[in-house]
Amino acid sequence: MKKTVSPRAKKICPLVKMPYTGCYCANLTSNSAEAAIYFCGGHFDECDIFSRHSSQQGEFLEPLTMNQIPIATGERSES
Repeated sequence: MKKTVSPRAKKICPLVKMPYTGCYCANLTSNSAEAAIYFCGGHFDECDIFSRHSSQQGEFLEPLTMNQIPIATGERSES
């Protein structure tokens, strides 16, 4: 049986560039590391945080490629 890989599986969450306060990557701890790797690292279409903020913005956010990941990130406030 061939495993189907989501086209987004090799992309990074677009919120990584400027994460919201509640994003897993915003306050990375040992408790959130697994979720950050999973959701921010390619499965953001399954992430409640991404879904909530992308629907609030009313537009599709393009995923980042590996060379677009910022070295240091800013942080958005929840609004």
